[in-house]
Amino acid sequence: MKLLVFFLLLRDQLRCAHATTGHADSIYGDGISAEGLERNPIRLSSKHLDPENTLILRQGKPLMIECVYARDDIADISDLQWHKKGARPIDGSSSSSIFTTGLLEHGTRYRKKNLHFTAIHKRDEGSYQCRARTLGGIMFSREVRVIVLNEITWNDESHSVGALVGEPLTIDCGVKGNEEHHQITITDNEGESLDGM
Repeated sequence: MKLLVFFLLLRDQLRCAHATTGHADSIYGDGISAEGLERNPIRLSSKHLDPENTLILRQGKPLMIECVYARDDIADISDLQWHKKGARPIDGSSSSSIFTTGLLEHGTRYRKKNLHFTAIHKRDEGSYQCRARTLGGIMFSREVRVIVLNEITWNDESHSVGALVGEPLTIDCGVKGNEEHHQITITDNEGESLDGM
């Protein structure tokens, strides 16, 4: 009898602990569904995605962001959509420069929708959401912020410099513009940094 009472008390404590853990997110939050009971099954990934779901890249570069719905409770790939914040859904025929492709993730067979930019531009900067609607009508969402930097314009447009053996060589690696995100690294032909030499 004491053992049964102990288990019942333990079960109730676990329920209370489970109900008070988690994040207070909105219907399109990053951690929990609208009802606050389920973990968000959406995973985002991209080559340069940081832990805060921000991508910083240069104008003119291609970009792909994967959105995987890591459960089987959506009816169709059309229940997984990309939206630019405040705009219509982005689909496979939105434009030739920004579109989505839907497929099944290799290995898991989870539904996946990729957001493609053939060459990103300043107009593409902003927040994008991947949204999923379950069979039960619950909405999940994850957001990624895209920051587009201007193309690099070098002070010296020449692609080669030369000097006699033993003579000093100066290479101008300065860039035009006043962006704060410029990061210039000088490397050898193997990609090793020459800083400090």
